[in-house]
Amino acid sequence: MFKKYYDEYSDNLNKGLEKTGVFWAFNKEQFNENKTHKNAPDDEYLSIGDGGYIHKSNKKNFDNFFKKIVPKLKEDLKSKINIDDLIEYELENHECYYINDYTEVVIIVHDFYKELPIPDIVNKVKNVFNSTKDKHLSNYDLEETNIGI
Repeated sequence: MFKKYYDEYSDNLNKGLEKTGVFWAFNKEQFNENKTHKNAPDDEYLSIGDGGYIHKSNKKNFDNFFKKIVPKLKEDLKSKINIDDLIEYELENHECYYINDYTEVVIIVHDFYKELPIPDIVNKVKNVFNSTKDKHLSNYDLEETNIGI
């Protein structure tokens, strides 16, 4: 059930981002192809990080989306899921089992559960990691990767 709810959250997040005018580009060709205002000079675009861009005229919509809509989307997801399932999903998604490092997930989980103190989240993530890592490590063919864990 977690995956269904998380996919709904992701779909709503992506649809909302698209409505704000965000586009993604990882080289100049993609930037020119994906620009939302085709005739606008490049210096009228703002980078939002991770290859995302938005035209200055859409910044207010973008800011509003993250201030008002995203928190509601996150609260809706949280009301339907268990925090442990979110942690395990993010651990797998960020290949934390493979690299044997769960710390990257702490910030992601805290972004959903801001009401929890960071030390509590660290302990929760660490506990989920330790209790599920054997199950997830069996998904990797470690001999093939030559890392020999």
